[in-house]
This record gives sequence, C-alpha cells and structure tokens, in this order.
Amino acid sequence: MHVRNALLLACRALVALWLCAAGSAAAQSMSAMNLGMKEGGPGGMWDDLTSDLSNDSAGMRIYRKGLLPGERPAVATRAGSAVAAGQVACANCHQRSGLGAREGQQVIPAVAGAVLYAPKPGLRSAYTDQTLAVAIREGVDPDGRPLSPLMPRYAMQADELAQLIDYLKTLAPRPSPGVANSVVHLATVVTEDVAPARKQAMLEVMQGYLQDLNEASVNNTAEQPGHVAQPGSKPPLRWQLHVWSLTGTAQNRRTQLQSYYAQQHVFALVGGLSTDTWLPIHQFCQQQKVPCLFPNTSVPVSDRPAFYAMYFDKGSVLKAQILARYFADHAQEFSSGHIVQVLPGNWSGYEPAAALRQAMGRVKAHRVVDQVVQPGAGLPTGFWRQVLDQDNVSALILWGEGSDLTGLAELAGDRPLPPVFLADDPTTGKPLPSDRRLNDRLRFISTLDPAAATPAAAPWSAWMKAHHLVETDALLQANTYFVMSLIDEAVRANAGDFTPEHLIERIEYSVGSVVPHPMLASLSLGMGQRFAAKGGYILTLRTDANAGLAALTDLVVP
Repeated sequence: MHVRNALLLACRALVALWLCAAGSAAAQSMSAMNLGMKEGGPGGMWDDLTSDLSNDSAGMRIYRKGLLPGERPAVATRAGSAVAAGQVACANCHQRSGLGAREGQQVIPAVAGAVLYAPKPGLRSAYTDQTLAVAIREGVDPDGRPLSPLMPRYAMQADELAQLIDYLKTLAPRPSPGVANSVVHLATVVTEDVAPARKQAMLEVMQGYLQDLNEASVNNTAEQPGHVAQPGSKPPLRWQLHVWSLTGTAQNRRTQLQSYYAQQHVFALVGGLSTDTWLPIHQFCQQQKVPCLFPNTSVPVSDRPAFYAMYFDKGSVLKAQILARYFADHAQEFSSGHIVQVLPGNWSGYEPAAALRQAMGRVKAHRVVDQVVQPGAGLPTGFWRQVLDQDNVSALILWGEGSDLTGLAELAGDRPLPPVFLADDPTTGKPLPSDRRLNDRLRFISTLDPAAATPAAAPWSAWMKAHHLVETDALLQANTYFVMSLIDEAVRANAGDFTPEHLIERIEYSVGSVVPHPMLASLSLGMGQRFAAKGGYILTLRTDANAGLAALTDLVVP
C-alpha cells in the first residue's frame, strides 16, 4: 500500500507540472485523468477487486501458490522424484478454476469439489474427505486404483490436507449468465472518440464470423444421422453480438456498462475500440467476473493485474519502454541532446510520456522535455520552430494518434531535423506519411515486424475475400478475426462449458500456438500472463524501389 501511495503522489505531482505547461487547453483533460486516478487509487474500486488475493484462505494459497501455512513451500514427488517448488501448486495443472484442461490427447481432470464428490459411472466412485486425502498423499483413487504417475504425491499434515480439501469444495463450474436458452451473448465496447469507419471495420468482421458460427451450428445439427428434433431437446447453439457504445467521463462510462449488463448479461466482451483509457471497462469486467478479451486501445490498464482482462500488449506504455531501450542501445546518438515529447493533453499522451521517463531512469530522464498540445489541434510551422530552437534536440517523439506533420515538413528544407518517432501504428492500413522532406527522418514504433509472415495470414485473407470485406484497417481487422477465433476455439475445447474462468484458462493456452494471429507472429501467453506481445520494433520507411516499411531493429523486449 505504501508503494501505491507513493506512485499516486508522484503521478499527481507530474500532473501538476503538465497542467502548468499545457495551460487551459489541457486542464479539462487533466481533470478527467485525475478523476480516473482517484477511482482506481487507494480506497477506490481497485481495493475491492484485489480483496480475494489479499484475504485468501490457507487452502487457496496451497492450491494456487503451493504455499503451506507459514509460507512454507509444499513438498511433493512425481514418479519418485521431487517436484520443483515452482511447479508444486495444484493450479499449475488443474487451473485456477479447478476444471482441468485439455492439451492435445492429454486430459487433466477436474478437481472441483462438485466433480470429485460425484461418482463417474464406469470410471470411479465418488470421493469422500477420507479417500480424497489418500489420493492427495498416496495417489490412489477411491476404488484403490493408482492415479496417473503425472499426479504429484504430497507430503502434508492432516490439518493442511483439510484446508486444501475445504477449498476444493468451493470450486465448481460457474455457468455464465450470458449463455441462456442455447444463445451465447457477446458484447463489444466502442467509445465515442472512435472514427465511424474503424467501428464499421471491426463490426463487419465480428458479424461475419458469428454468422459463420450460427450457420455451421444449424447445419451440423441437421446433418447428424437420424436427427429428429425431439420435444424439449436443446436447439442449436446460437451466437449474438451486442454493441455497447460509451460516452462521457470515466465515471459515466462505468454507469453505462452496468446499465447495459443489467439489460443483457454477456459471456464475454470481445475486441472493442477506444483511444481513451480502458480503465472503466477493465474495472467492470473484474468486478462482474466477465472476460474482457483483447480490446483495441492504446491505453490499456498495464499497472493493475486482473484475472479477467487480456490485452494484445501494454499499448503506448510498451511503445515508450521499447523506445527507452532503443535510446539506451544507441546512447552515443541520443545522449548529448534533449529528447522532446509532443503529447496531447489526455490519457494517450500523459501515460506514455510518464512511462518513457520512468523507463529511462532518474539520471537520464532530466533530458526529456514535454510539450503538451490540445488533442486534435493542428501544429503549425511556428510551433515546430519553437520546439527545435531548444538547445540541441536529438529526437522528437509524437504520442497520440493522427500526428500532424505538415508544419514540421515545411521546416525540413531550412534546417536539419532529428529523428522523429511516431506512436501511430503504420500497419493499420492508413496511408503512410509521403512527404519526401520527412521520409528519411521518420521512425515508427510497432509490435509488427513487416518482414514476418504468420501461418494464419493466407487463411485470414481468404476469409476476408469470401465475405467481400476489404482490408481497410488491416491490423484492426486481423485483431478482430483473431479474438473471434480464440473464443470459438476455447468453447469447442471446453466442450460447451461456459464457465468464464475456464474460458480464460483455455485462451491462456491457445494464444499464438493453437490460434495464430494473421499478422503478429510473436504473440504468446502463459498462466497468469495478460499481455500477449512482450516487445516490438522500430520501423523506418524503405528507401529502395520497394515501398513500405523495414525493421530498423531486431525484436526489442524491454
């Protein structure tokens, strides 16, 4: 708590400095940002969200972390050999939900109490407290048969076993209220700052994918041999998408989310679009225990781990960290002058600007100069002349989207320009900057290596063509296809189990391996990880006959 208080005070001090620099144009945006900090800081909603971790039971700690009372690591053997301390937690195999997992032909059974204490006809009798204790210690099922040799045998005292067994009894499938009458309800969130064309590009992919699922579900049921609809039989599974449009401040958006959810519970939030902070949606999903899967936002919640929220990456914070690492690796080029950050007076500017300073460290961050501008405002030649008149500018950074380079290009003929780093992702399908006066100076920060090809690229392009969809916003559309493929695969692998926690667990396993991304080759997740891309590239415009981008660096992992 002391660390979090210190961070909050530091952020507020930084806010005060920026506010003085930005003047009244940024004051309104800063007020909204400060409101978001208060909502998420000490005494706010975030404390409620983490209560299950700070007040966990002894049984939960044994199950999830492999820690016995007194913070002693549990001791176990597998096939006669000691199990490493980091692998001894039950959740490592049986998952946080206790519902097990499927990996190829290997099935890890469920250990949720609701499953263990029920018989499996033809397989085993129901467990009791006594037979379950024997199974954990000796690896023998309730009928006296040995369990798989992969199952560890634990050395525990009777009271420790009782605490673990009591916790297992609390685990059970928790069917989502967003799945009812054979309809899977999904939602996607779009905030008012999003351009209509981007919203349409995302929704077209979602609707096309769900239409395919609905048609396949009906056809598969009808084509089953001897199929005759019986009275009372379940209809084919159907998928329905709801679009939740959010307006106003962070506080208003949280209220709107609650209202949408009250009208229609959903199984998961898929994709989504915003240039503003994702904090209200992040908080909503954690509070309601609704999976929030891979939104398209440059301002995800990167400093507050949560079980139910998954992101492609840390957004602009990751880009700032990549850039800080690049500056460190090229210290001779950038160590002698000022690094000027031009940032809009909103979350998309403040967050990466602060992250860059933090990543560069206290000694080097003093060379960073911030220029706060009104979001969406044009930047005339006079502005750039004033910026570059500062003593020895070694780099310019433009945070936010839609950077205005016209005025800067007009100066290119009068004076040499330093490298210009853009946070705008050049892979979204938008036209690249084409002013020749700037082309040799521009650098892009991206999670995409333009030279990399992924196995899913060809099937995705074929799918787009088959659905008569034009790649107008390639990365956004590829992201959307990816997240729809993930939830489709997870539901199939979980054999129709619509427990939200089980969905999250399957997606942890599937990202990048079972389900590849059409454009991003380096995505992966592990248990408890929530950011699929861990690094990125500095790109530059090609100078040869081939138009497009080239990677200036190998993969940079901060």
